[in-house]
Amino acid sequence: MSTIDVSEANAQIPRRVQNDGAIPWFLVFLYMLLPIGFAWLAYGDIRDSHLHDVLRRGGYEANGEVTESSAARSGVHVSYRFSVDGVPYSGDAVMTAVHYRVPATGTQIPLRYLPKDPHVNQPSDWEWDWGHIVFYLFGLVMLVALGAFVIAGLRKRKLARMGVVILPPVPAFYNHPQSIDEIVDHIVMRILDQFDIHLDLRARWDGRMRSARSRTT
Repeated sequence: MSTIDVSEANAQIPRRVQNDGAIPWFLVFLYMLLPIGFAWLAYGDIRDSHLHDVLRRGGYEANGEVTESSAARSGVHVSYRFSVDGVPYSGDAVMTAVHYRVPATGTQIPLRYLPKDPHVNQPSDWEWDWGHIVFYLFGLVMLVALGAFVIAGLRKRKLARMGVVILPPVPAFYNHPQSIDEIVDHIVMRILDQFDIHLDLRARWDGRMRSARSRTT
């Protein structure tokens, strides 16, 4: 039979809420910064998608001649020129999705333009880059998860300033309870102790480790 310090055994439950300092404020700053970054990245795709929809409904078809092309991380950057009623126009776009070939200079590509303003034009085979869509969905999941951490951190700081003590009603078996009533009485005693109400419903643990057999005898 050995004896341990009772205060050490009860150190984990209950425990006072700790203030984690500046970590929640860093999460708040990061949570505010991420939507701005994602919005800036998504602006180009949203603009091109809207332009593609406008040209699909009210644009005219034409063939453009590639003047410059280069491979980029997001696809193929293409500059082109075309003419409408003898008037030259030009444009550039990033061809994404399944269009990964870099067209040679002088290659003809199909495009659409607005008849009222041919400066508004776009290649006809523009499509959403699914890599971008996956990236945006991943960012949305990260924002939701990070938002949960931010809310939890701010709530924890508020509870710490209030001096809140967490006391989960976890059954204790170090005193070898013999019935459900003893488990419930022990939990009630621990809760009342936090309010300086000492009610000895059962014999308190004296710090001596006993086996269940010696307790019954």
